[in-house]
Amino acid sequence: MLKIIGYFFLVLALIGILLPLLPTTPFLLVAAMCFAKSSPELHQKLMNHKVFGPILRDWEEKRCINCKVKILAISSVTFFTGISVIFMLTNLYAKGLGILVILIAIAVILKIPTCKKTINPLINEN
Repeated sequence: MLKIIGYFFLVLALIGILLPLLPTTPFLLVAAMCFAKSSPELHQKLMNHKVFGPILRDWEEKRCINCKVKILAISSVTFFTGISVIFMLTNLYAKGLGILVILIAIAVILKIPTCKKTINPLINEN
């Protein structure tokens, strides 16, 4: 059952890449959690994925998100949702609500800890 739920959330995460109001990362995290408990092979595939792997590893190991991922998330939310608010909504109250949604999304993203850069002790930076 968890494997099916994992696939469901993975599909939602993939759809979230295309749709601005549907988040990708939370669905990806839920999918990884489901696969970790139901299918170690699928979990490992996600962890080794070229794009999603580093994000998932940062979250699983350090409970943080890379600064570049945060910038991309904030930019995407602002740009794509902003376009929708500006061009698709005609009601002033709806536009205000749309802006509020954008601000809440940005606040949530900013609240998540940012991963600290790891310094390689083998490299001497004088």
